[in-house]
Amino acid sequence: MSEDEIIRKRLIIEGDSGQDDRRITNLMKTFLKWCDTKNITDEDNETTYQKMLFTLGQVEFAFIRTELVHSMNKQEKVNYEDLVSSIDKDICDTQLLIETLRGKLSQARLVQQHRQEYDAMAGVIMKTPARQETTERINQLEKQLEGLAVKQAQLVEKLSIHRKQGYLLSFALHQLIDILDNEQSDSDDYSAPMDVA
Repeated sequence: MSEDEIIRKRLIIEGDSGQDDRRITNLMKTFLKWCDTKNITDEDNETTYQKMLFTLGQVEFAFIRTELVHSMNKQEKVNYEDLVSSIDKDICDTQLLIETLRGKLSQARLVQQHRQEYDAMAGVIMKTPARQETTERINQLEKQLEGLAVKQAQLVEKLSIHRKQGYLLSFALHQLIDILDNEQSDSDDYSAPMDVA
């Protein structure tokens, strides 16, 4: 027998802390004494009979109460088993729900990350001018570049002319210096014999 069955049987036998056992023993003693007694008055006989009926009623009441408690305990056990089963089912359902929500959370985080990247790219795109504006700006810059190229060519040509003029001027200046040097030396040559003479 299991420990629960032993305790249950003992409680059924003992009742209220062994009171039922004593009541039954006292009832048996009273009954045997009543049966053995020969010279008993009707009044004592009725009193003993009522006392035995009262004790028997207490024993029956305790027995019925114990049976009801036992039946109620069985029903409570079934209720608790149903409750445990329901709680286990709820736990399984909750775990499945948690797993589902975890998947949705990771998906939502991915969507949030994509949105942030999209917003960052949209910000960069909004700062960048439109294609038409960029094309117009490129055309303007190309025209400016062409104008600058023409100016550069003009300046290079002017510089070349100025350089040539500078060379020509320098050449003319050297020739003039040479002529002056020659005239000076000729003049010195003519003036020296005159001094001697």
